Amino acid sequence: MTWGETFSLISVTIAVALFAFNMWDRKKTSVAVLRNEWKSAIQELDEKVEKYVERYTAAHEQLAVIQAQVSVFWKGVAYNGALALHSPHSPEFDALIERFVRGELTEAEMLQFRAKLFAIARDTYEERFRRYVAQEVLLSIYVQSSHSVMWSLDPDDLRAVNELIEHWVFMRGASG
Repeated sequence: MTWGETFSLISVTIAVALFAFNMWDRKKTSVAVLRNEWKSAIQELDEKVEKYVERYTAAHEQLAVIQAQVSVFWKGVAYNGALALHSPHSPEFDALIERFVRGELTEAEMLQFRAKLFAIARDTYEERFRRYVAQEVLLSIYVQSSHSVMWSLDPDDLRAVNELIEHWVFMRGASG
């Protein structure tokens, strides 16, 4: 082997070594870039999740306030409506109204109270104001205790409540 051939062989070996080193360095750089991209992508996702959690928490807090306000509204409707239904002609119904206002009705009394309210709401000979108030009290009982034992899921009750809700919405729309 001559000096020229040896030099060529060394040159080729160095070139191959430099090529291999360059490829390894590129791969190492690519992996580092990918790691940085993944880290930044994960950080972006973490920031988005954090923002969503903050928004959810704020919305949940606002919903809790709204639920409390709606609950107070319906309690006021039930209280004032029940008081408006007092009549000297019905002492038994008045006793139920007073127990309802104090929140002392048993399940059986609640069923009796609701039945009397339904009767007033459906009685076409009853004063329009009393019918309207009975409907509002029934609706408030339904809204406040829809998950309670106090409201049976009797199909007749549900039909009647749906009719009352439709009538109530119609009356509110017509008067507003």
